[in-house]
Amino acid sequence: MNIEDFVDRLETRFEANVRLQRLARNTLSVVLLSDGKNERLVTIYGDRLITGGSIGAPDLSWDYSIESSEHSWSALGAGEIDLMAAVGKGEVSVYGNLAKFGADSEILYALFDLADRHSGVDNSSSGTAEDWSTNHRVTGHYVDVDGIRTYYERTGSSDLPAILALHTAGRDGRQWQQVADRLAEQWQTVAIDLPGHGKSWPTSKARGLESAADIADFISKFWKAANLKTPLVVLGCSLGANLALRIGATFHDEVRGVIALQGSDYSNIGTTSGLKWMDHEQISPRSYFRPRTLSLTGGAASGKKLDYLLWEAEAYTGSIIRSDMHAYITGDSRDLTPSITCPVLMFRGGDDWMVTEEMVNSAISRLDSAVAVTHVQPEGVGHFAHVEQPELVASTISKFLDSIA
Repeated sequence: MNIEDFVDRLETRFEANVRLQRLARNTLSVVLLSDGKNERLVTIYGDRLITGGSIGAPDLSWDYSIESSEHSWSALGAGEIDLMAAVGKGEVSVYGNLAKFGADSEILYALFDLADRHSGVDNSSSGTAEDWSTNHRVTGHYVDVDGIRTYYERTGSSDLPAILALHTAGRDGRQWQQVADRLAEQWQTVAIDLPGHGKSWPTSKARGLESAADIADFISKFWKAANLKTPLVVLGCSLGANLALRIGATFHDEVRGVIALQGSDYSNIGTTSGLKWMDHEQISPRSYFRPRTLSLTGGAASGKKLDYLLWEAEAYTGSIIRSDMHAYITGDSRDLTPSITCPVLMFRGGDDWMVTEEMVNSAISRLDSAVAVTHVQPEGVGHFAHVEQPELVASTISKFLDSIA
């Protein structure tokens, strides 16, 4: 599909899509689209999409350009990849006013969704209380860690062996409730809100902790302050999974198992220079992270689970997600991984384009000293596996825990 055909389809889609028109109101952006041979200007102006002119036309300028090959434009048009994934994987490049591109991300994601992968999605309802209720009591607690008032939730009796659950970047420990409930007969799950997340206070600079080593050290102090019995199992997803691997390598005597969902010992997904857009004064975290959440969620996730994940993204604080992503990108623990001796479960949802199979396999190759390594990769599951598919995740974890009991 060349750029001319792609733009024609954008125009048809915009005219027929009331939600897109609503998203685009109060917007004025001129975008150059290029396939390397041809280029077209697209103007998003209020509730209109104006498709006309080229870069050579008089009196026309552009705010940012989106450039790719004909092959990638065809893949976008067929729904084989979405805009956020294409940018994240380097198949599409963006130049010019990147702040404006960030502010327009949600509009662009919906506009480029020509295959209507998420055409019906909104977050008008994240489900009822019954949808998210648990069979076991969830209790909330505070503890002082390094002078930071730190919140955590416990599911399961405090007399049971402990699982320490670490949330994904920018979010909080509530996301573990459905998994924890399914493990509560035999294990207590303690889900921490890291500094600046959920109900935990931030650092003295009103930010989060910015290095993986500092977060791992904070977590080790947390389990002592919370009087958790050791050795414990450390469970995490994404940033939390990377931290779980680091903790397993660093605190050998206090960790009996590591469970890493969508994790690796090195997440080479970008550079720190790009983090400035995450708390840029012209970009709402919602504008960037709602479409990113849509892109990273697996195809088998229910509408209610997806709506919850979108609501979580709307609650992002720019300075906190920037701190988290700094720790995520710079947290290289490859030299530490061979020190892990406990059993390890590596779980990767096949629909996650950000945490690649190569990244996970690379980490596994360094787990030479681990007494056992279990690797599973279910299809239809994305980056937020424990929220998308809590039954599957809990069942997989339970089998792993039975093997190390």
